[in-house]
Amino acid sequence: MKDILVVIDPGHYAGYNPWAISGYYEGTEMFILALMLQMELQKRGIPSILTKSTAEENPGLYARGQMAVRQKTRYKTVVFLSLHDNAPGASAQNPSAIRGTMIFTSMYRLEQTRGFLTGLQKVIAKTIGCGTREMYSKAYTEVNPRQDWWGVIRGAMDGAESQDEADLHGVDYAAIIEHDFHTNPDYCRWMAQEENKRKVAVAEAQYIADYFAEKADQTSSYTVCNGTLRITYGGSDGVNLHQTPDLKPESVIGALHYNELRRAVGIRNLPDGTALYRLEDGEYITASGSYVQYTSNEFASYVAKSITGGLNVRNFPSSLSGGGEVIAILGKDNQVDVIGECYNLGQKWLMIRMEYQGKTVTGFVAARYLEDV
Repeated sequence: MKDILVVIDPGHYAGYNPWAISGYYEGTEMFILALMLQMELQKRGIPSILTKSTAEENPGLYARGQMAVRQKTRYKTVVFLSLHDNAPGASAQNPSAIRGTMIFTSMYRLEQTRGFLTGLQKVIAKTIGCGTREMYSKAYTEVNPRQDWWGVIRGAMDGAESQDEADLHGVDYAAIIEHDFHTNPDYCRWMAQEENKRKVAVAEAQYIADYFAEKADQTSSYTVCNGTLRITYGGSDGVNLHQTPDLKPESVIGALHYNELRRAVGIRNLPDGTALYRLEDGEYITASGSYVQYTSNEFASYVAKSITGGLNVRNFPSSLSGGGEVIAILGKDNQVDVIGECYNLGQKWLMIRMEYQGKTVTGFVAARYLEDV
């Protein structure tokens, strides 16, 4: 069985949904973008297929998702991406001013794949320069609230009516990408340029390649920590923040500047000797002492116990897909030493140390599942 396949669904059909500038249509432009994305994925060694071979074709919505489901027997991981751009509802005020990348996914994949989709959304929005908007799922309330509302997503989940059915029959990743709003003239003028569509395709392909390369990388090492990181580099350009654990220019999503502080919760050591800190919001930054200074946040430990059974201990304080990997399991009333704390997406996590299967393990547990002894 092969590792990964990306199924690209160019939304709608040629001539459908006119843009805010004359002569351009969502259905036509998304097909061109899909071809570019397929080419860029191929350059990076990632196989992909399209749900149609010409812009004029218009397969049924459910059938488009089903094309991805049929690949599950041949690939370990199937990613279904339906490419679109957006338009506001009829009640929207000043629709030509609305901007932002949106992503819709299955209610059975929202939490499992949030890490992947959030990163993808940020990369697209940064490339276009439009900012991000909502990312959400929606139930097919009018017909069957146990199924997904969007036809392509419902098809990619094989009509699942439960989490178990989705995990068994649905594809691993399923999303509708609304790149920006085709009611906005600035977006339309920018995206109409072939070189700009290619920029989007390159950014999407590179993100996908980096994300799954990291998941497959068994040669790098990751250890947890709990410290304060201070930027010591005084240059006006600052120290780059990266979406993925590398120092590649294409993964840069921002910068920190002299004397800025962040909490570091992990250290990634790559095979080439590069070391990076992972920050509590999931971004990465160089661990070089020429740029940053690390101070441990560990405090005098106290004893706590689990108030539930089967509690996951993770190497990073996040239970989202692409977040923390499970490194140990706590049973109800198991006692641990709490040695630090941090926050991620507003949720408090405790850093613990415990004995597990004959080894001393350090990891993170959601604070709401522990109580002091």
